Amino acid sequence: MFARSLSLSLLLGLSALVLVAAPAAALPTPAQDAAKPDAAKPDAPPAKPKGLGEVAPALADVEWVQGKALSQYKRGEIYLLTFVNTGTSSTPRVLRQLSALQEAHAKDRLQVVALFVSQSGPIEPPDVFIKRRPEAAKLFVARDKNDATLKAWGTLIGRVGPETAVLVDRKGKVVWHGTASGDLDAALAAVIGDDAAALGKLIDARGTTDASAKPQLEALNKAGRARQWDKLVTAADALLALDARSYAAYAGINKYMALVSGGKKAEAAAYGKELVAGPLHDDEGALNELAWFIVDPAGKLSDAARDNELALSAAERGCELGNNQDAAILDTLARAHWRLGHRDQALELQKKAVALAFGADTKSQLQKSLDEYLKPPAPKPDAPADGEPGAAPGAPPAAPPSAPTPPPPGPGDEPKS
Repeated sequence: MFARSLSLSLLLGLSALVLVAAPAAALPTPAQDAAKPDAAKPDAPPAKPKGLGEVAPALADVEWVQGKALSQYKRGEIYLLTFVNTGTSSTPRVLRQLSALQEAHAKDRLQVVALFVSQSGPIEPPDVFIKRRPEAAKLFVARDKNDATLKAWGTLIGRVGPETAVLVDRKGKVVWHGTASGDLDAALAAVIGDDAAALGKLIDARGTTDASAKPQLEALNKAGRARQWDKLVTAADALLALDARSYAAYAGINKYMALVSGGKKAEAAAYGKELVAGPLHDDEGALNELAWFIVDPAGKLSDAARDNELALSAAERGCELGNNQDAAILDTLARAHWRLGHRDQALELQKKAVALAFGADTKSQLQKSLDEYLKPPAPKPDAPADGEPGAAPGAPPAAPPSAPTPPPPGPGDEPKS
């Protein structure tokens, strides 16, 4: 099994809020079993994040995959710890971001650690995954043993998501935690500059934004379940207005899906191009999510609703970002070529996807697509020969027909993997 979704729902036993999971869906920790506080009043100021000012849990119960062991936090140094997983599609983007921060702050005594957690099941191990990510070569990389470190951090700071980042200051205290796609860069700058006031303002602003986003997240989910596409688009736009960076993939892709599902093909095409060229341009996981929604043979889109050229563009950019080493994105790109009638390209890409796939189940799944592409294209019945009326000499064969499909889904449906 390999995940195409931005969520960790299939890997970590979580239920997806919508087709594309919201940022920072929580990884399971014992802290979630504790009694939940009463809901805050609408006008109440947002609560401060849990665990700030506390001593950071040691990185003792981990296996170091890359770099020297950092079992203790050295006084005078800053630590950036980010929780990742090889089975979630945001991980490559997060690793690139961490590497860029490591390089930008090389003289600031910053240590950057990518901690792989919840690695059980048929997913690629971190050591194999990292070898295909040369951009992460200078990071400290560790694998949690039995998720002991994940549990310790979950107890301290509460909910821990697939790209939760934590900053530990020069005294070994937790001073910030949030998502890598959110305020990490600004928070790190404040910690390095020892600017407590700026960091405090950032934390307060995030609390206000999250509180404002909550009703829009609920509205988006409700609209998706009810297949009220216009209302879903309105909620997505509201989220993007609140925080375009954090919700770029989540709200953006859900908006595209709603436009397609609502029959607004021209508007969806224009918006899809905008997504690929802008907010999703450097996020191969999100690009693959978008492309697979379009070309998925098990999906519920009609052929008329599929924008295969957009899928091709998104998957090509995704493969470029992944150095053509990601089996899932190669599989998506092959399917896009196949739908466009590019049989030779589809075959070449699918063969590579099968070769790169990790695990017998994944290889078998991708091999089925390759077997499909290897079948000789069926001739058109009663097609006129070259030279006869109606013939187009030298015209390429049409893309193979798709089986009839049910009505299109909504962004409230579960992700596929």
